[in-house]
Amino acid sequence: MSPSKHSLNILLHSIEDRPGKYHWAFYIPDSRMTEVGDVYHCTNFNGLAPWAYIKVPATRVLFEKSTILAFEIGVIPDGFGPFTLNRRRFEKVVTGVPVGSAVLVGEPPEELTSRTWVQECVRRLVKEGMLLCGDVAALEEEAREAGHEARLKGFGEGRVGMYELAVSKVCKGNPRYDPD
Repeated sequence: MSPSKHSLNILLHSIEDRPGKYHWAFYIPDSRMTEVGDVYHCTNFNGLAPWAYIKVPATRVLFEKSTILAFEIGVIPDGFGPFTLNRRRFEKVVTGVPVGSAVLVGEPPEELTSRTWVQECVRRLVKEGMLLCGDVAALEEEAREAGHEARLKGFGEGRVGMYELAVSKVCKGNPRYDPD
């Protein structure tokens, strides 16, 4: 099973030798083939470089050995690929989250990690009216629990193409677009 078209997903990737720790990212599937799309994340390449925002066109991200969870939190309508207004709005929001220092502006300020970057992006997407999520901390806990459950089922153990697909109960999608 693949993420649904137009979905905004949080991806969790297992971190080798660190059970219970995950690399967090966003994934928006292509409107024609949900197995391909774009991954948006913040990384410091395991401490080998300064933190940076990266957008990666992903043709097989859901088939990576470390992908354990695609967690749907909303929708980004996209009938014509990555150049639509809503995709550009999403990208403007996530690129506006500062990554140049080790401290992320947040409530309260926290050390910059892929997880805290995703949290701050969600806060800003809510503020921009692109996502309905009343409790970002509850969303983080919900995603983390879904990740732990996926790991207990053996996902992220080096089996290519094996990941859990779940839908958030905390986030209710996009207030201006409902595909159903």
